[in-house]
Amino acid sequence: MFAYFRGRLVSVLPEEALVEVAGIGYRLMISATTRRRLPDPGSEVLLFSHLAVREDAFQLYGFSTEEERQLFRLLLLASGVGPRLAIAVLFHVDAHAIADIPAHIDAPTTHRVAQDVTRRAVDDQATAVHCVAAAILRVALAD
Repeated sequence: MFAYFRGRLVSVLPEEALVEVAGIGYRLMISATTRRRLPDPGSEVLLFSHLAVREDAFQLYGFSTEEERQLFRLLLLASGVGPRLAIAVLFHVDAHAIADIPAHIDAPTTHRVAQDVTRRAVDDQATAVHCVAAAILRVALAD
């Protein structure tokens, strides 16, 4: 529905950005990668967007690059992955880092790892999220 938002960056929080476009403020959920790439508040910004529609809410997600938005949408293709999990994966893992996932890990193994990781807390959060990302992508691409 909305391809992107171009406007003045009003504020940035750890997981969201507020962008004013033609006098209307849009709150977009963002990943850590997008947050690092944002200019200072008051500057003009362009965020590629995705609108998630649920029965009880409409939520906008913003991305600094088209590549990151495409990865987000790819994550959504996997069964059981919603926008919150997809943005959580992107919050912890740079879109470019996912391309470095070892190709020798098969889809069933990484899928089991992802299920296990999402059920309990893990000491090494970065590794856990990386495993989840690998599993989701392999399952999505295999479908």
